[in-house]
Amino acid sequence: MSPENQKILDKQYSFFLKENKLPSFTKKQIQELDNSLKSEIIEELISNQGEVKKRERMLKHKWAEVNKKLKSYSPEFLEELRQKVWIPNDKSDYRRIIPEMVLISDRIRIKRKDIFGNETHDTHEHQSELAKHWTIMAICTSKARADNVPGRQLKYLVRDKITKKYLGFIAITGTLPNLKPRNVDVFKTNNIKQYFQSNSVIALNMANGQKIVASQPFGTLFNGGKLLSLLCCSNVVARDWQKKYGDVLITVDTTSLYGGKVTKGNETQYDGLRPYWWYLGDTEGKDTPYKPEEKTYAKMNNWLFIRDTKEWFKIQKAKTAENMNMVREPKNTLIKKVFTQLEIKKALKELNKDRDEKITTSNQEQRGVYLSKLYKNGDEFLRGEITQDKLIPAFNNSISFLTELWKYGFEGDTKSYVNPEIVEMENQLKSQLQEMKQQGLIKDARIHERRSSAKKRLRSNLFNNLKRLTDDMTILQKIEGNPQKSEYYSRKLKLQSNIHNRLNTEYTWYGFMLGKSWAEVKEIYAHEL
Repeated sequence: MSPENQKILDKQYSFFLKENKLPSFTKKQIQELDNSLKSEIIEELISNQGEVKKRERMLKHKWAEVNKKLKSYSPEFLEELRQKVWIPNDKSDYRRIIPEMVLISDRIRIKRKDIFGNETHDTHEHQSELAKHWTIMAICTSKARADNVPGRQLKYLVRDKITKKYLGFIAITGTLPNLKPRNVDVFKTNNIKQYFQSNSVIALNMANGQKIVASQPFGTLFNGGKLLSLLCCSNVVARDWQKKYGDVLITVDTTSLYGGKVTKGNETQYDGLRPYWWYLGDTEGKDTPYKPEEKTYAKMNNWLFIRDTKEWFKIQKAKTAENMNMVREPKNTLIKKVFTQLEIKKALKELNKDRDEKITTSNQEQRGVYLSKLYKNGDEFLRGEITQDKLIPAFNNSISFLTELWKYGFEGDTKSYVNPEIVEMENQLKSQLQEMKQQGLIKDARIHERRSSAKKRLRSNLFNNLKRLTDDMTILQKIEGNPQKSEYYSRKLKLQSNIHNRLNTEYTWYGFMLGKSWAEVKEIYAHEL
Protein backbone atom coordinates (compact mmCIF):
# COMPACT_ATOMS: atom_id res chain seq x y z
CA MET A 1 0.00 0.00 0.00
CA SER A 2 1.29 3.46 -0.89
CA PRO A 3 2.07 5.92 1.97
CA GLU A 4 -0.73 8.16 0.69
CA ASN A 5 -3.33 5.38 0.87
CA GLN A 6 -2.02 4.32 4.29
CA LYS A 7 -2.67 7.83 5.66
CA ILE A 8 -6.15 7.83 4.12
CA LEU A 9 -6.86 4.40 5.63
CA ASP A 10 -5.70 5.49 9.10
CA LYS A 11 -7.94 8.58 9.00
CA GLN A 12 -10.99 6.68 7.79
CA TYR A 13 -10.50 3.86 10.30
CA SER A 14 -10.06 6.33 13.17
CA PHE A 15 -13.37 7.95 12.22
CA PHE A 16 -15.01 4.50 11.93
CA LEU A 17 -13.92 3.62 15.48
CA LYS A 18 -15.40 6.84 16.84
CA GLU A 19 -18.74 6.14 15.16
CA ASN A 20 -18.94 2.41 15.93
CA LYS A 21 -18.61 0.55 19.20
CA LEU A 22 -16.79 -2.73 18.63
CA PRO A 23 -17.98 -5.85 20.46
CA SER A 24 -15.68 -7.46 23.01
CA PHE A 25 -15.06 -11.19 23.45
CA THR A 26 -13.22 -13.36 25.95
CA LYS A 27 -10.27 -15.51 24.87
CA LYS A 28 -12.45 -18.58 25.24
CA GLN A 29 -15.15 -17.11 22.98
CA ILE A 30 -12.54 -16.14 20.39
CA GLN A 31 -11.12 -19.65 20.41
CA GLU A 32 -14.58 -21.12 19.95
CA LEU A 33 -15.21 -18.78 17.01
CA ASP A 34 -11.91 -19.82 15.41
CA ASN A 35 -12.54 -23.54 15.84
CA SER A 36 -16.13 -23.36 14.66
CA LEU A 37 -15.38 -21.47 11.44
CA LYS A 38 -12.26 -23.51 10.75
CA SER A 39 -14.19 -26.78 11.00
CA GLU A 40 -16.99 -25.49 8.78
CA ILE A 41 -14.58 -24.30 6.07
CA ILE A 42 -12.61 -27.56 6.05
CA GLU A 43 -15.78 -29.66 5.90
CA GLU A 44 -17.04 -27.66 2.92
CA LEU A 45 -13.68 -27.86 1.12
CA ILE A 46 -13.40 -31.63 1.50
CA SER A 47 -17.00 -32.35 0.54
CA ASN A 48 -16.83 -30.31 -2.68
CA GLN A 49 -13.93 -31.97 -4.49
CA GLY A 50 -14.02 -33.64 -7.90
CA GLU A 51 -15.13 -32.44 -11.33
CA VAL A 52 -18.81 -33.28 -10.79
CA LYS A 53 -18.80 -31.52 -7.42
CA LYS A 54 -17.12 -28.50 -9.00
CA ARG A 55 -19.86 -28.13 -11.61
CA GLU A 56 -22.52 -28.73 -8.97
CA ARG A 57 -20.95 -26.06 -6.76
CA MET A 58 -21.01 -23.52 -9.63
CA LEU A 59 -24.67 -24.31 -10.23
CA LYS A 60 -25.44 -23.99 -6.52
CA HIS A 61 -23.74 -20.58 -6.41
CA LYS A 62 -25.85 -19.49 -9.36
CA TRP A 63 -29.02 -20.79 -7.67
CA ALA A 64 -28.17 -18.83 -4.50
CA GLU A 65 -27.44 -15.69 -6.55
CA VAL A 66 -30.68 -15.91 -8.52
CA ASN A 67 -32.81 -16.31 -5.39
CA LYS A 68 -30.98 -13.52 -3.59
CA LYS A 69 -30.76 -10.89 -6.34
CA LEU A 70 -33.87 -11.48 -8.43
CA LYS A 71 -36.50 -11.71 -5.72
CA SER A 72 -37.00 -7.92 -5.79
CA TYR A 73 -38.14 -8.04 -9.44
CA SER A 74 -41.66 -9.00 -10.43
CA PRO A 75 -42.19 -12.22 -12.42
CA GLU A 76 -43.78 -10.12 -15.19
CA PHE A 77 -40.67 -7.92 -15.47
CA LEU A 78 -38.35 -10.93 -15.60
CA GLU A 79 -40.45 -12.67 -18.24
CA GLU A 80 -40.65 -9.46 -20.30
CA LEU A 81 -36.84 -9.29 -20.32
CA ARG A 82 -36.50 -12.97 -21.23
CA GLN A 83 -38.66 -12.31 -24.27
CA LYS A 84 -36.18 -9.61 -25.34
CA VAL A 85 -33.42 -12.20 -25.91
CA TRP A 86 -32.66 -12.74 -29.62
CA ILE A 87 -34.00 -16.02 -31.00
CA PRO A 88 -33.67 -16.97 -34.70
CA ASN A 89 -36.77 -17.71 -36.74
CA ASP A 90 -34.86 -18.56 -39.89
CA LYS A 91 -31.44 -20.08 -40.50
CA SER A 92 -30.25 -16.88 -42.23
CA ASP A 93 -31.41 -14.46 -39.52
CA TYR A 94 -27.79 -13.87 -38.49
CA ARG A 95 -27.26 -12.14 -41.86
CA ARG A 96 -29.74 -9.45 -40.88
CA ILE A 97 -28.18 -8.66 -37.50
CA ILE A 98 -26.85 -5.12 -37.07
CA PRO A 99 -25.31 -5.01 -33.57
CA GLU A 100 -25.33 -1.89 -31.44
CA MET A 101 -23.59 -1.33 -28.12
CA VAL A 102 -25.76 0.40 -25.54
CA LEU A 103 -23.61 1.96 -22.82
CA ILE A 104 -25.16 1.49 -19.39
CA SER A 105 -24.61 4.11 -16.72
CA ASP A 106 -25.56 2.63 -13.37
CA ARG A 107 -23.34 4.82 -11.20
CA ILE A 108 -23.38 8.58 -10.76
CA ARG A 109 -20.42 10.32 -9.08
CA ILE A 110 -21.13 13.58 -7.22
CA LYS A 111 -18.36 15.77 -5.82
CA ARG A 112 -18.38 16.60 -2.11
CA LYS A 113 -15.99 17.31 0.76
CA ASP A 114 -15.36 14.69 3.43
CA ILE A 115 -15.17 15.34 7.18
CA PHE A 116 -11.48 16.20 6.84
CA GLY A 117 -12.18 18.91 4.26
CA ASN A 118 -10.76 16.85 1.39
CA GLU A 119 -12.54 16.85 -1.97
CA THR A 120 -14.00 13.43 -2.76
CA HIS A 121 -16.96 11.86 -4.53
CA ASP A 122 -20.14 10.06 -3.57
CA THR A 123 -21.17 7.19 -5.82
CA HIS A 124 -24.90 6.63 -6.27
CA GLU A 125 -26.53 3.70 -8.00
CA HIS A 126 -28.62 4.77 -10.98
CA GLN A 127 -31.27 2.08 -11.49
CA SER A 128 -32.48 2.88 -14.99
CA GLU A 129 -34.48 0.29 -16.90
CA LEU A 130 -31.45 -0.66 -19.02
CA ALA A 131 -29.21 -0.94 -15.97
CA LYS A 132 -31.70 -3.43 -14.53
CA HIS A 133 -31.68 -5.32 -17.82
CA TRP A 134 -27.87 -5.55 -17.74
CA THR A 135 -27.90 -6.86 -14.18
CA ILE A 136 -30.54 -9.49 -14.89
CA MET A 137 -28.82 -10.58 -18.11
CA ALA A 138 -25.57 -11.01 -16.17
CA ILE A 139 -27.35 -13.18 -13.59
CA CYS A 140 -29.53 -15.21 -15.96
CA THR A 141 -27.25 -15.88 -18.94
CA SER A 142 -23.77 -16.38 -17.44
CA LYS A 143 -22.61 -19.45 -15.52
CA ALA A 144 -20.33 -17.23 -13.45
CA ARG A 145 -21.61 -15.18 -10.55
CA ALA A 146 -22.28 -11.54 -11.36
CA ASP A 147 -19.83 -10.09 -8.80
CA ASN A 148 -19.15 -6.36 -9.01
CA VAL A 149 -15.70 -5.06 -9.89
CA PRO A 150 -14.60 -1.71 -8.41
CA GLY A 151 -12.77 0.96 -10.36
CA ARG A 152 -13.12 1.91 -13.99
CA GLN A 153 -15.97 0.18 -15.77
CA LEU A 154 -17.91 0.37 -19.03
CA LYS A 155 -21.04 -1.78 -19.19
CA TYR A 156 -22.76 -2.55 -22.47
CA LEU A 157 -25.92 -4.29 -23.52
CA VAL A 158 -25.39 -5.60 -27.04
CA ARG A 159 -28.55 -5.82 -29.08
CA ASP A 160 -29.73 -6.09 -32.66
CA LYS A 161 -30.44 -2.59 -33.93
CA ILE A 162 -33.44 -3.72 -36.00
CA THR A 163 -35.33 -6.03 -33.64
CA LYS A 164 -33.95 -4.51 -30.37
CA LYS A 165 -33.40 -8.06 -29.11
CA TYR A 166 -30.44 -8.72 -26.82
CA LEU A 167 -27.38 -10.52 -28.20
CA GLY A 168 -25.44 -10.44 -24.91
CA PHE A 169 -23.65 -8.15 -22.49
CA ILE A 170 -20.12 -6.84 -21.89
CA ALA A 171 -18.21 -5.30 -18.98
CA ILE A 172 -14.91 -3.53 -19.71
CA THR A 173 -12.93 -2.79 -16.53
CA GLY A 174 -9.47 -1.64 -15.53
CA THR A 175 -6.83 -4.27 -16.23
CA LEU A 176 -5.06 -6.54 -13.74
CA PRO A 177 -1.34 -6.15 -13.04
CA ASN A 178 -0.55 -9.86 -12.65
CA LEU A 179 -1.11 -11.21 -16.19
CA LYS A 180 2.38 -12.57 -16.79
CA PRO A 181 2.06 -13.46 -20.52
CA ARG A 182 0.70 -9.97 -21.21
CA ASN A 183 3.40 -8.27 -19.16
CA VAL A 184 6.21 -10.17 -20.84
CA ASP A 185 4.79 -9.45 -24.30
CA VAL A 186 4.20 -5.72 -23.78
CA PHE A 187 6.75 -4.70 -21.14
CA LYS A 188 9.37 -7.44 -21.76
CA THR A 189 9.28 -8.24 -18.04
CA ASN A 190 6.81 -9.44 -15.42
CA ASN A 191 8.27 -7.01 -12.87
CA ILE A 192 6.03 -4.08 -13.80
CA LYS A 193 5.80 -2.17 -10.50
CA GLN A 194 7.22 0.90 -12.22
CA TYR A 195 4.33 0.78 -14.70
CA PHE A 196 1.53 0.05 -12.24
CA GLN A 197 1.87 2.84 -9.72
CA SER A 198 -1.04 5.22 -9.11
CA ASN A 199 -1.87 7.21 -12.28
CA SER A 200 0.56 5.20 -14.43
CA VAL A 201 -0.11 4.25 -18.05
CA ILE A 202 -1.00 0.63 -17.29
CA ALA A 203 -3.75 1.76 -14.93
CA LEU A 204 -5.04 4.41 -17.34
CA ASN A 205 -4.57 3.06 -20.85
CA MET A 206 -5.18 -0.69 -20.50
CA ALA A 207 -8.56 -2.36 -20.03
CA ASN A 208 -9.85 -5.85 -19.34
CA GLY A 209 -12.81 -7.63 -20.93
CA GLN A 210 -14.11 -8.77 -17.57
CA LYS A 211 -17.48 -10.10 -18.82
CA ILE A 212 -18.05 -11.01 -22.47
CA VAL A 213 -21.17 -13.18 -22.62
CA ALA A 214 -23.40 -13.89 -25.60
CA SER A 215 -27.05 -14.71 -25.02
CA GLN A 216 -28.21 -18.19 -25.96
CA PRO A 217 -28.83 -19.70 -28.43
CA PHE A 218 -27.05 -16.88 -30.32
CA GLY A 219 -23.69 -17.84 -28.82
CA THR A 220 -23.92 -21.56 -29.54
CA LEU A 221 -25.54 -21.44 -32.98
CA PHE A 222 -23.82 -18.45 -34.59
CA ASN A 223 -20.51 -17.85 -32.80
CA GLY A 224 -22.12 -15.00 -30.89
CA GLY A 225 -19.30 -14.97 -28.35
CA LYS A 226 -16.85 -14.15 -31.14
CA LEU A 227 -18.92 -11.15 -32.21
CA LEU A 228 -18.97 -9.78 -28.67
CA SER A 229 -15.24 -10.42 -28.35
CA LEU A 230 -14.61 -8.37 -31.50
CA LEU A 231 -16.85 -5.59 -30.20
CA CYS A 232 -14.64 -5.27 -27.11
CA CYS A 233 -11.86 -3.84 -29.27
CA SER A 234 -14.20 -1.64 -31.33
CA ASN A 235 -13.84 2.10 -31.80
CA VAL A 236 -17.01 2.50 -29.70
CA VAL A 237 -15.28 1.10 -26.59
CA ALA A 238 -12.13 3.16 -27.27
CA ARG A 239 -14.22 6.31 -27.71
CA ASP A 240 -16.29 5.72 -24.55
CA TRP A 241 -13.15 4.97 -22.48
CA GLN A 242 -11.51 8.22 -23.55
CA LYS A 243 -14.71 10.23 -23.14
CA LYS A 244 -15.44 8.91 -19.64
CA TYR A 245 -11.91 8.75 -18.24
CA GLY A 246 -9.91 11.12 -20.44
CA ASP A 247 -7.30 8.53 -21.43
CA VAL A 248 -6.56 6.89 -24.77
CA LEU A 249 -7.24 3.15 -24.73
CA ILE A 250 -4.22 1.18 -25.98
CA THR A 251 -5.02 -2.47 -25.21
CA VAL A 252 -7.85 -4.70 -24.06
CA ASP A 253 -7.02 -8.05 -22.48
CA THR A 254 -9.07 -10.97 -21.22
CA THR A 255 -8.74 -14.56 -20.04
CA SER A 256 -10.56 -17.69 -21.16
CA LEU A 257 -12.25 -20.05 -18.74
CA TYR A 258 -9.61 -22.70 -19.43
CA GLY A 259 -6.15 -22.84 -21.02
CA GLY A 260 -6.08 -21.21 -24.42
CA LYS A 261 -3.91 -23.68 -26.39
CA VAL A 262 -5.84 -24.20 -29.62
CA THR A 263 -6.60 -27.88 -30.12
CA LYS A 264 -9.57 -29.58 -31.70
CA GLY A 265 -12.53 -29.30 -29.34
CA ASN A 266 -10.68 -26.82 -27.10
CA GLU A 267 -11.19 -23.57 -29.00
CA THR A 268 -12.34 -20.53 -27.04
CA GLN A 269 -14.44 -17.66 -28.32
CA TYR A 270 -11.24 -15.60 -28.68
CA ASP A 271 -9.46 -18.07 -30.96
CA GLY A 272 -9.69 -17.48 -34.69
CA LEU A 273 -9.93 -13.70 -34.22
CA ARG A 274 -6.42 -12.56 -35.14
CA PRO A 275 -5.32 -9.81 -35.73
CA TYR A 276 -7.93 -8.49 -33.25
CA TRP A 277 -7.17 -10.97 -30.46
CA TRP A 278 -3.84 -12.75 -29.90
CA TYR A 279 -3.28 -15.71 -27.61
CA LEU A 280 -0.17 -15.02 -25.49
CA GLY A 281 0.01 -18.06 -23.20
CA ASP A 282 -1.60 -19.28 -19.99
CA THR A 283 -1.83 -17.93 -16.46
CA GLU A 284 -0.19 -19.88 -13.66
CA GLY A 285 -3.63 -20.61 -12.23
CA LYS A 286 -2.75 -20.20 -8.56
CA ASP A 287 -4.34 -17.00 -7.35
CA THR A 288 -8.10 -17.57 -7.31
CA PRO A 289 -9.37 -18.68 -3.90
CA TYR A 290 -12.09 -21.25 -3.43
CA LYS A 291 -15.52 -19.58 -3.50
CA PRO A 292 -17.40 -20.72 -0.38
CA GLU A 293 -21.16 -20.86 -0.15
CA GLU A 294 -22.83 -17.57 0.75
CA LYS A 295 -23.66 -18.61 4.30
CA THR A 296 -20.02 -19.61 4.88
CA TYR A 297 -18.72 -16.38 3.36
CA ALA A 298 -21.04 -14.36 5.64
CA LYS A 299 -19.51 -16.12 8.66
CA MET A 300 -15.99 -15.46 7.32
CA ASN A 301 -16.81 -11.78 6.90
CA ASN A 302 -18.15 -11.58 10.46
CA TRP A 303 -15.14 -13.50 11.81
CA LEU A 304 -12.60 -11.14 10.25
CA PHE A 305 -14.54 -8.14 11.55
CA ILE A 306 -14.18 -9.54 15.06
CA ARG A 307 -10.61 -10.85 14.81
CA ASP A 308 -8.93 -8.13 12.73
CA THR A 309 -11.25 -5.15 12.44
CA LYS A 310 -8.80 -2.82 10.71
CA GLU A 311 -7.99 -5.41 8.04
CA TRP A 312 -11.70 -6.01 7.55
CA PHE A 313 -12.26 -2.25 7.23
CA LYS A 314 -9.48 -1.90 4.65
CA ILE A 315 -10.94 -4.72 2.54
CA GLN A 316 -14.63 -3.88 2.82
CA LYS A 317 -14.95 -0.17 3.52
CA ALA A 318 -11.83 1.91 2.85
CA LYS A 319 -11.86 4.29 -0.14
CA THR A 320 -9.09 5.99 -2.07
CA ALA A 321 -8.94 9.74 -2.64
CA GLU A 322 -10.94 9.14 -5.85
CA ASN A 323 -13.63 7.34 -3.80
CA MET A 324 -12.75 3.97 -5.33
CA ASN A 325 -12.49 0.81 -3.23
CA MET A 326 -8.99 0.62 -1.75
CA VAL A 327 -8.96 -3.15 -2.39
CA ARG A 328 -9.79 -4.16 -5.97
CA GLU A 329 -11.25 -7.61 -5.26
CA PRO A 330 -12.62 -7.40 -1.72
CA LYS A 331 -14.36 -10.78 -1.70
CA ASN A 332 -11.36 -12.78 -2.93
CA THR A 333 -9.02 -10.80 -0.68
CA LEU A 334 -11.15 -11.46 2.39
CA ILE A 335 -11.36 -15.18 1.63
CA LYS A 336 -7.57 -15.42 1.22
CA LYS A 337 -7.02 -13.49 4.44
CA VAL A 338 -9.31 -15.77 6.46
CA PHE A 339 -7.74 -18.92 4.99
CA THR A 340 -4.29 -17.61 5.92
CA GLN A 341 -5.13 -16.50 9.44
CA LEU A 342 -6.95 -19.76 10.24
CA GLU A 343 -4.09 -21.78 8.66
CA ILE A 344 -6.54 -23.81 6.57
CA LYS A 345 -3.84 -25.38 4.36
CA LYS A 346 -1.88 -26.59 7.37
CA ALA A 347 -5.02 -28.04 8.94
CA LEU A 348 -5.86 -29.94 5.73
CA LYS A 349 -2.39 -31.49 5.67
CA GLU A 350 -2.66 -32.55 9.31
CA LEU A 351 -5.99 -34.25 8.62
CA ASN A 352 -4.53 -36.27 5.78
CA LYS A 353 -0.86 -36.34 4.84
CA ASP A 354 -1.77 -37.09 1.23
CA ARG A 355 -4.39 -34.37 0.93
CA ASP A 356 -3.65 -31.63 -1.56
CA GLU A 357 -3.84 -28.24 0.15
CA LYS A 358 -4.57 -26.69 -3.28
CA ILE A 359 -8.24 -27.40 -2.70
CA THR A 360 -8.26 -23.99 -1.00
CA THR A 361 -8.23 -22.53 -4.51
CA SER A 362 -10.81 -22.90 -7.25
CA ASN A 363 -10.54 -22.72 -11.03
CA GLN A 364 -6.94 -23.87 -10.74
CA GLU A 365 -6.87 -24.69 -14.43
CA GLN A 366 -4.59 -22.40 -16.35
CA ARG A 367 -6.47 -19.72 -18.23
CA GLY A 368 -5.57 -18.52 -21.69
CA VAL A 369 -4.45 -14.88 -21.81
CA TYR A 370 -5.62 -12.93 -24.86
CA LEU A 371 -4.64 -9.41 -25.86
CA SER A 372 -6.03 -6.93 -28.36
CA LYS A 373 -3.60 -4.17 -29.37
CA LEU A 374 -5.49 -1.20 -30.79
CA TYR A 375 -2.30 0.44 -32.08
CA LYS A 376 0.65 -0.99 -34.00
CA ASN A 377 3.10 0.82 -31.72
CA GLY A 378 1.00 0.78 -28.56
CA ASP A 379 3.65 -1.22 -26.67
CA GLU A 380 6.15 1.59 -27.15
CA PHE A 381 3.62 4.10 -25.82
CA LEU A 382 2.91 1.98 -22.73
CA ARG A 383 6.64 1.70 -22.05
CA GLY A 384 6.97 5.49 -22.31
CA GLU A 385 9.07 5.41 -25.49
CA ILE A 386 6.72 7.46 -27.71
CA THR A 387 4.01 10.08 -27.17
CA GLN A 388 0.31 9.75 -27.93
CA ASP A 389 0.50 11.76 -31.18
CA LYS A 390 2.78 9.07 -32.68
CA LEU A 391 0.24 6.23 -32.25
CA ILE A 392 -0.70 4.27 -35.40
CA PRO A 393 -4.08 2.42 -35.46
CA ALA A 394 -3.66 -1.34 -35.87
CA PHE A 395 -6.79 -2.20 -37.85
CA ASN A 396 -10.28 -1.18 -38.91
CA ASN A 397 -12.32 -1.55 -35.74
CA SER A 398 -15.59 0.00 -36.85
CA ILE A 399 -18.63 -2.00 -35.78
CA SER A 400 -19.77 -2.45 -39.40
CA PHE A 401 -16.42 -3.97 -40.44
CA LEU A 402 -16.20 -6.18 -37.34
CA THR A 403 -19.73 -7.43 -38.00
CA GLU A 404 -18.92 -8.32 -41.61
CA LEU A 405 -15.82 -10.21 -40.48
CA TRP A 406 -17.85 -12.09 -37.86
CA LYS A 407 -20.61 -13.02 -40.31
CA TYR A 408 -18.50 -14.20 -43.24
CA GLY A 409 -14.85 -14.39 -42.13
CA PHE A 410 -11.93 -14.24 -44.54
CA GLU A 411 -13.85 -16.22 -47.18
CA GLY A 412 -16.54 -13.55 -47.54
CA ASP A 413 -20.25 -14.00 -48.11
CA THR A 414 -19.85 -15.72 -51.46
CA LYS A 415 -16.90 -17.01 -53.43
CA SER A 416 -17.46 -14.26 -55.99
CA TYR A 417 -16.87 -11.34 -53.62
CA VAL A 418 -14.73 -10.73 -50.59
CA ASN A 419 -14.24 -7.28 -49.08
CA PRO A 420 -10.84 -6.06 -50.41
CA GLU A 421 -9.91 -4.83 -46.94
CA ILE A 422 -10.51 -8.30 -45.52
CA VAL A 423 -8.33 -9.80 -48.27
CA GLU A 424 -5.56 -7.35 -47.40
CA MET A 425 -5.94 -8.15 -43.69
CA GLU A 426 -5.61 -11.87 -44.42
CA ASN A 427 -2.45 -11.33 -46.51
CA GLN A 428 -0.88 -9.21 -43.77
CA LEU A 429 -1.77 -11.84 -41.16
CA LYS A 430 -0.19 -14.59 -43.29
CA SER A 431 3.05 -12.59 -43.53
CA GLN A 432 3.02 -11.81 -39.83
CA LEU A 433 2.50 -15.45 -38.86
CA GLN A 434 5.26 -16.66 -41.16
CA GLU A 435 7.65 -14.09 -39.71
CA MET A 436 6.72 -15.11 -36.15
CA LYS A 437 7.30 -18.77 -37.03
CA GLN A 438 10.75 -17.97 -38.44
CA GLN A 439 11.59 -16.11 -35.22
CA GLY A 440 10.54 -19.14 -33.19
CA LEU A 441 7.68 -17.29 -31.50
CA ILE A 442 5.04 -19.72 -32.77
CA LYS A 443 5.11 -23.25 -34.19
CA ASP A 444 1.91 -23.15 -36.23
CA ALA A 445 1.53 -20.44 -38.90
CA ARG A 446 -1.81 -21.71 -40.21
CA ILE A 447 -4.77 -19.32 -40.27
CA HIS A 448 -7.44 -20.83 -38.00
CA GLU A 449 -9.64 -17.79 -38.66
CA ARG A 450 -11.03 -19.43 -41.81
CA ARG A 451 -13.26 -21.71 -39.73
CA SER A 452 -14.52 -19.05 -37.31
CA SER A 453 -17.32 -17.15 -39.05
CA ALA A 454 -21.01 -17.29 -38.18
CA LYS A 455 -21.64 -18.66 -41.67
CA LYS A 456 -19.28 -21.59 -41.01
CA ARG A 457 -20.85 -22.25 -37.60
CA LEU A 458 -24.33 -22.32 -39.18
CA ARG A 459 -23.23 -24.85 -41.79
CA SER A 460 -21.70 -27.03 -39.09
CA ASN A 461 -24.87 -26.90 -36.98
CA LEU A 462 -27.10 -27.76 -39.92
CA PHE A 463 -24.83 -30.68 -40.83
CA ASN A 464 -24.85 -32.02 -37.27
CA ASN A 465 -28.62 -31.72 -37.05
CA LEU A 466 -28.98 -33.49 -40.40
CA LYS A 467 -26.86 -36.32 -39.00
CA ARG A 468 -29.11 -36.50 -35.91
CA LEU A 469 -32.13 -36.54 -38.20
CA THR A 470 -30.63 -39.45 -40.15
CA ASP A 471 -29.91 -41.29 -36.92
CA ASP A 472 -33.53 -40.76 -35.82
CA MET A 473 -34.80 -42.17 -39.10
CA THR A 474 -32.61 -45.23 -38.62
CA ILE A 475 -34.02 -45.69 -35.13
CA LEU A 476 -37.56 -45.33 -36.48
CA GLN A 477 -36.96 -48.05 -39.06
CA LYS A 478 -35.76 -50.39 -36.32
CA ILE A 479 -38.82 -49.88 -34.08
CA GLU A 480 -41.64 -49.96 -36.63
CA GLY A 481 -42.99 -52.94 -34.76
CA ASN A 482 -43.49 -50.82 -31.62
CA PRO A 483 -46.43 -48.41 -32.31
CA GLN A 484 -45.78 -46.26 -29.21
CA LYS A 485 -42.12 -45.61 -30.01
CA SER A 486 -42.88 -45.32 -33.72
CA GLU A 487 -45.43 -42.55 -33.07
CA TYR A 488 -42.93 -40.69 -30.84
CA TYR A 489 -40.18 -40.70 -33.47
CA SER A 490 -42.57 -39.83 -36.30
CA ARG A 491 -43.68 -36.76 -34.36
CA LYS A 492 -40.05 -35.87 -33.62
CA LEU A 493 -39.08 -36.10 -37.30
CA LYS A 494 -42.02 -33.92 -38.30
CA LEU A 495 -40.79 -31.21 -35.93
CA GLN A 496 -37.45 -31.16 -37.74
CA SER A 497 -39.02 -28.96 -40.41
CA ASN A 498 -39.17 -26.13 -37.87
CA ILE A 499 -36.03 -23.99 -37.53
CA HIS A 500 -36.26 -24.11 -33.73
CA ASN A 501 -35.81 -27.86 -33.86
CA ARG A 502 -33.35 -28.05 -36.73
CA LEU A 503 -31.08 -25.59 -34.93
CA ASN A 504 -31.88 -26.62 -31.36
CA THR A 505 -32.83 -23.16 -30.08
CA GLU A 506 -33.51 -24.38 -26.56
CA TYR A 507 -31.23 -22.44 -24.26
CA THR A 508 -30.32 -21.97 -20.64
CA TRP A 509 -32.01 -19.17 -18.74
CA TYR A 510 -31.03 -19.26 -15.06
CA GLY A 511 -34.00 -17.10 -14.10
CA PHE A 512 -36.04 -20.31 -13.97
CA MET A 513 -34.21 -21.11 -10.71
CA LEU A 514 -36.12 -18.39 -8.87
CA GLY A 515 -38.32 -19.88 -6.18
CA LYS A 516 -37.17 -23.44 -6.91
CA SER A 517 -35.69 -25.82 -4.34
CA TRP A 518 -32.14 -27.07 -4.82
CA ALA A 519 -33.48 -30.54 -5.67
CA GLU A 520 -35.70 -29.05 -8.40
CA VAL A 521 -32.80 -27.00 -9.79
CA LYS A 522 -30.56 -30.07 -10.02
CA GLU A 523 -33.26 -31.86 -11.98
CA ILE A 524 -33.97 -28.94 -14.36
CA TYR A 525 -30.28 -28.23 -15.04
CA ALA A 526 -29.06 -31.84 -14.91
CA HIS A 527 -27.44 -31.37 -18.35
CA GLU A 528 -24.88 -29.03 -16.74
CA LEU A 529 -23.79 -31.46 -14.03
